[in-house]
Amino acid sequence: AGVEVSGFISTVLLAIILIGGIGYGRHSLILNGGMFLMLFIGVTLTTFFALQAVGSFSTLSVIFLVMFFGLGVDFAIHYTLCVEEYVYNREKTNVSPSVAAINDVGIPLILCVATTVIGFLSFLPTSFVGLAELGIVSAIGMAVAFFLTITFLPAWFKLCGVTSGKLQPRRLSGLGEKFGHLFTSGVSLSHRTILFVTIMLTVTAAWFARDLRFNYSHLAMRDKHSEAMMTLSEIQKQGMVTDYSISVIADHDTNLHKFKETLLSLPSVSRVELAEDHIPKFQEAKYQYMRPVAEQLKALGNPGTTNTVDAAQSRLAIDAFFKDVQAHKSVWPLFQVAVAKGISDDIDKLTTWFSAKPFGLQDLPEKVRAWFVTPDGRQLVNVIPALNMSDIVQMDQFISEVRSVSPNYAGRPVVEWGVGNLVIGAFQQAAVITFLAIFTLLWLNYRNVMTVILIFLPLVISTIFIFAIMELTGLTLNMANILVVPLIFGLGVDMGIHAVDRYHKCHNVEELVVSYTTRAIMLSALTTISTFVALSFSPHKGAASIGLLLSISMMLLLIVTYTVLPALLAIFQEKEAEV
Repeated sequence: AGVEVSGFISTVLLAIILIGGIGYGRHSLILNGGMFLMLFIGVTLTTFFALQAVGSFSTLSVIFLVMFFGLGVDFAIHYTLCVEEYVYNREKTNVSPSVAAINDVGIPLILCVATTVIGFLSFLPTSFVGLAELGIVSAIGMAVAFFLTITFLPAWFKLCGVTSGKLQPRRLSGLGEKFGHLFTSGVSLSHRTILFVTIMLTVTAAWFARDLRFNYSHLAMRDKHSEAMMTLSEIQKQGMVTDYSISVIADHDTNLHKFKETLLSLPSVSRVELAEDHIPKFQEAKYQYMRPVAEQLKALGNPGTTNTVDAAQSRLAIDAFFKDVQAHKSVWPLFQVAVAKGISDDIDKLTTWFSAKPFGLQDLPEKVRAWFVTPDGRQLVNVIPALNMSDIVQMDQFISEVRSVSPNYAGRPVVEWGVGNLVIGAFQQAAVITFLAIFTLLWLNYRNVMTVILIFLPLVISTIFIFAIMELTGLTLNMANILVVPLIFGLGVDMGIHAVDRYHKCHNVEELVVSYTTRAIMLSALTTISTFVALSFSPHKGAASIGLLLSISMMLLLIVTYTVLPALLAIFQEKEAEV
């Protein structure tokens, strides 16, 4: 359901952005139509190859079918706008616009697809299977999108007459060019001010981001307003039942009552259940009340053997008793026997009831006893929390306090805590892999560390800002959206690659910000943002949080790329001019 809703919203937003950025005339319609057709072919191929690779989609991996529309179109936008520029300036080149565009953006596109694949596959070596499968599916999708960009689109443009000179485009215009003119004067005149303000804001953001927490609870990915979650919250609040208790297996030498008192002294513990709590209470006191009655019943003795009398015959005898008692004296003994039999049965029952002895664990039903007592005689201790288990801070407190006094522990809170540590390890491993792999790849291409640093700085700044925003707004990293950081680097680095590559070709910041590259960066960023915004409407809160954080991250990265990166390049331009 979430994929259907998000996919529809993503498609609508994508159409609005492409029409607004490229136009709606005949020429623009062919460009946009080619890209949309490429996307639908791409998502079909991605689905086929992904199912061959992973077998089936999981809750996380299926969301890439939505992400493909926003991410797969990025390569197509850069290639398409480059083709459009060469078609408009046909006299400046002697080769086909399709070939010229491949020569121009080919290397940046290869770098972008490689860095994006690295970002997605960074979770593959980790033990987090859900994210690993998402990485595989996404990497396949990016490879498919790149392949279609350099094969299907050139064929489409030639077929429709875009690159053959039969269809002349209008003058280049759009969002990127307008924003380029807006920033040209400001960046060139006050780039030092921009860098100073950026440094101050980044330091401030880092101060707030230092306390960001990771919420390992699965409840963080559930809709708190759903009927199931409200019911769970209510029954846990009422203390009726909870699946967020901690279980402890007490050793043979453990004083259970003392251990229970120790646990109950913890602020986070509401109550403690022992196996004996499932045995009726006050048995000995009840037995003391029952024993005198049993003794009295014994004193009555055995009423003797009674004969079975037919009920109907007995009723007739009783009816006739008052008439015949004087004439038939033998009726009286029969009447005594019948009455005595009823009394005898009642006495037998009472004797059985009042002779009951207190029973212990060994007398519990086998299924119940097996749940609370191990075969070697150790007992289960169930610790019920007094805190709100949907609050990660309170869950941490509950687990920590029980761990401090318990020899061993298990249960859903402990499992989620353990899986959370596994995910944090996977996140750290993926982040390091992504950073080192992308850094190495860019260095091998540019052979210049400062160039790589220029590309990476907007990513680092944006990551710090998104962490600060999460801390200030109460958002937390959870089991799903923790992949945001590797994806910020894997996806966001594309903006820096295209911008820096264009600067290396023209060595002029003003020419950079008014070129088709700036326009392409703007459109591709907006399409990516639109996809993640659409994903944020998913009813699955884990997928929605991925969409929300990545859309905010891409917006921040777009702003930084349009301000900080040109300011940094302006510094290099000044140094080159001095040389």
